[in-house]
Amino acid sequence: MKWSKIDFLNAKNHTIVFDESIVIQKDFFKKEHQIRDLKNINVSGTLRYDMDEELIHCDIEIEGTMILPCSLTLEDVEYDFTTESYETFSFVKHERMEDIHYCNKNQLELLQVVIQLISMEVPLRIVKETTNAYPKGEGWEVTSEEAYRKAEKPLDPRLAKFKEYKFNK
Repeated sequence: MKWSKIDFLNAKNHTIVFDESIVIQKDFFKKEHQIRDLKNINVSGTLRYDMDEELIHCDIEIEGTMILPCSLTLEDVEYDFTTESYETFSFVKHERMEDIHYCNKNQLELLQVVIQLISMEVPLRIVKETTNAYPKGEGWEVTSEEAYRKAEKPLDPRLAKFKEYKFNK
């Protein structure tokens, strides 16, 4: 997913439309410990080169499947995601560089931006839907909220004396 300045100058209306399936190696997510694997990543969008300002405007859409650990059992969970973004690139340095990605050696490489956008889509917590057996140990266990609400709660011994009183209606 690389384009040079010459590709934009040769393109009709200085616009490039792309739609690619990509494979991202696990090495790219060294800092993102939650992502175990990525499958079926498709990146599509439009790149428009503005010759007057020397900027490339990019509308990008990424969709695919992440393999993440379940928050309760640490089993693999498939999580489908879709994200859209608008990014700006430049072949030259600009005064207002805070929202602009700089292209090295007159070549736009989109992979790093794609990796950043995927990293931002990782949910804080995910639970496998078919989880029936929650983890438990000596003196503790994880239960579903539904089971917690149905469970009979023991009466506080400090309040047991109130059971003897009969209330008038």
